[in-house]
Amino acid sequence: MVEKDIAKEIKKLVGTKNLVTGTKESIKHLKKGTAKQVVLSSNCPKEVRDDVAHYAKIGGVLVVETDKTNLEMGVLCKKQHPVSVLSII
Repeated sequence: MVEKDIAKEIKKLVGTKNLVTGTKESIKHLKKGTAKQVVLSSNCPKEVRDDVAHYAKIGGVLVVETDKTNLEMGVLCKKQHPVSVLSII
């Protein structure tokens, strides 16, 4: 998916129940099989990246790495804190 499309889709999903922010919540949805796509920030920690990649591979879920930092992702999601991982369910 193209970078602009991801940002547009995230903006559209903000405020709905289809966008989940945070590592723990995203991994929980990957384990349950409800996540359709996972988006990682450019400065997401390696161990988090590895965990997400592992569960996404098991569930056949697409993982997209953006060029946006966790601070930019937080602003995009209208959060007042950094967001390294978000998932679309």
